[in-house]
Amino acid sequence: MRRRRIDSARPPLRQLLRAIRHVMREPYEAPPGEVELERLTRTMVLADGRTLAYSDLGHPAGLPVLVAHGIPSCRFDGYGLHHRAASMGLRILTPDRPGWGRSSPAPRLSHLGWAEDVSQLLDHLGVDRLGVIGFSGGAGHALGLAHALPERVSAVVLVSGAIPWDATTAHLATRSQRFFASWRSAPLRALARKLERLARAVAPDPLDLEIRGRTGIEWMVVTGIEGCRQNMSINIDEPQLLRRWEFSPAEIGQPVAIWHGAEDREASVDLARWLAGELRVPTLRVVHGGHQAPGRREKDWVAWLLPHLRQAPARRNGFAFSATGPPGARLVFGTSTPNSSLLRKPNGTVSATFGPPTVTGSPR
Repeated sequence: MRRRRIDSARPPLRQLLRAIRHVMREPYEAPPGEVELERLTRTMVLADGRTLAYSDLGHPAGLPVLVAHGIPSCRFDGYGLHHRAASMGLRILTPDRPGWGRSSPAPRLSHLGWAEDVSQLLDHLGVDRLGVIGFSGGAGHALGLAHALPERVSAVVLVSGAIPWDATTAHLATRSQRFFASWRSAPLRALARKLERLARAVAPDPLDLEIRGRTGIEWMVVTGIEGCRQNMSINIDEPQLLRRWEFSPAEIGQPVAIWHGAEDREASVDLARWLAGELRVPTLRVVHGGHQAPGRREKDWVAWLLPHLRQAPARRNGFAFSATGPPGARLVFGTSTPNSSLLRKPNGTVSATFGPPTVTGSPR
């Protein structure tokens, strides 16, 4: 019997296998160290009764950053930032989007619709302002948060972002992007159902997950399987969002930094350059390498994000307040509360701690 070569398969399957080969050939680093497994999976109930699952990593009391995970992936994406974030005083929140991981499906998928779920999560956690990082297929969702929640999102970082396109920019998308945004055929859905049954059989429970000692590829597989544990067809449905913009990127007023690989075959660097030309406050960094290369520049894009996080209060119901001014500065507060205290440091920094309600002030 004559054996069929992979390249002689039907075009959709051939393109899928080709895309997988590109990803597997790139170096992928596993996140180091350990984390309390309870922090990898927390849940809340949304106003409509759906469950939203998320991980809460990094420094528990740090400046908050929300991660929009890639495709296929889940709340485990935030684990790669855990140790650096903990050392830098950052708190990393990574929700499973609807239908991914342990989050309930939504009646309709959209970038802006997810912003309402995130808003409820931030209210639940008492977070007022935060930064956002969008990995790969989470780029459109990260931008959607900036557009829908301008009063809460201070800045955005896109790492190897799969940028949405429309009829005027479709020619800039890679072949891989166009394929994943259009695979709705019946055979692929049948394949998705089979993979879904497989994922349910082998997906690890986070409480039993052994993280230490995994290679980068093993970690990527674990993250992808956990993401698809309840609905493999989400890999078909969510990429459809790449084929349209629900808002104009020119309407985003916050700073947006884009880190992208010059040789990226999964997400178009040409679309990244186009997006930088549309945004109001863009920063574009094109680095040598493919889809995984910008992820290895974590130190650089975290350093870019940090000053933007420090420009605004981090907690809605928090208790910490700080202001910096010249020696002898007088702090004027809009509200006074009992049990407050002031501390002037030698460098001229004045810190104050209060009970609720939150207090705002400025040096004069």
